[in-house]
Amino acid sequence: MTLPGSKIIVIVYEVSQNIKMTEERLDSTHPLDSLAKELPGAFPHHRIYEDDQEHSNAESKEAQRELESPLRLLEQRKEMGYRPGIDDDGHTIGLAMDPGGYTGIVGLAMAKELADAGLLDYVDGYYGLSVGGVNAAYTATRQFEDGFKVYKDLMPGRFTRRFSLKVDLGVVEQAIEEDTPLKTDRFNEHAPIVLGATRLEDFKPLIIRSNQMTPEEFKEWMLRCCHLPYIAGPPPMDKDGNHYSDSTLSWLSPIELAQKDGCTDVISLANAVADKPPKKSKITTWSGKIGSKAALKAADAFINKHDPDATAQDIMLASLDEGRYERLIKFKEEAQKHFKGSLFEDNGTVVERIYPLALKDLPELLTDDRRRLIIGQRAGELAVKRALDSSSEAVAA
Repeated sequence: MTLPGSKIIVIVYEVSQNIKMTEERLDSTHPLDSLAKELPGAFPHHRIYEDDQEHSNAESKEAQRELESPLRLLEQRKEMGYRPGIDDDGHTIGLAMDPGGYTGIVGLAMAKELADAGLLDYVDGYYGLSVGGVNAAYTATRQFEDGFKVYKDLMPGRFTRRFSLKVDLGVVEQAIEEDTPLKTDRFNEHAPIVLGATRLEDFKPLIIRSNQMTPEEFKEWMLRCCHLPYIAGPPPMDKDGNHYSDSTLSWLSPIELAQKDGCTDVISLANAVADKPPKKSKITTWSGKIGSKAALKAADAFINKHDPDATAQDIMLASLDEGRYERLIKFKEEAQKHFKGSLFEDNGTVVERIYPLALKDLPELLTDDRRRLIIGQRAGELAVKRALDSSSEAVAA
């Protein structure tokens, strides 16, 4: 049996050289920089402040400005009969849906409540990373019950299976094509679905818009953006030989995605309770623990054991491991700390973040327990009802 040989050695060498050159280019003192230097290329599009004083001044200006609720802006659009893509009120409002495996049922439930209130007819775009992109598609087409069916009936026991370290993306593909087919005829060019993708060859973040390709091409991108490293098998490849994996590898959050696409205001639907992002140490189910461990330690299989089936893209992804991938997760957690409460400004974009109620037994990344999924759905519904009630009270006051 032959080892991957010179091809792998060259790739690992090139990655290491890229790390060295990128570290030499970084020379700032932002609190996240120490982590960014360890993760060159992971977030090449993410803004790095030139110094702490600039960051401090920016936060001070944001604090002095009275922020207007994006949720209230949607209510005003509804009242005036606003027509997205035709009328212009000076705002571009995006709905951002978080990633997170089975926790996505929380965000989908939130979106349904907003739709039932008649507000989603007035957003300018639907943004999502990983499973959040699937949620964005089912939300844009108003197929909420189909989406809930995918989470509660189609994925458990098929997408994830007992005593297996793998997940089956074919289940998601079958869902959007056959079981609960995505109604692409409902796609709206004036309010597109926008996904974040990660191209592995150069670890580049990409923006994918439903109004810039055919529906079939867009569905292919949805699957590419949901590919979980290692546990979902080989990364999907396009006709040009480029490989792709989960969008969260190169994007910090769907809020950032909406910002890069030009949104001035974002309604962000969180899948986890406020100030408590999911952490590996908090995963309680056996399948969640095993899955997280496998995803974080892929490098052992690809590099240390010289897996002869490893591909160039596997090596590139694995090069983030041996501690680096875990630091990437830490980088994201640090970045989340800039999300200040439920209404804040981030790099000029006003964000209103809706968090689920902190009910007991909310679902986690790989939770396929139907009871907990139903709890997550209920937590999302109640959170939006509360947010809408608060908005009404603020207007009355």
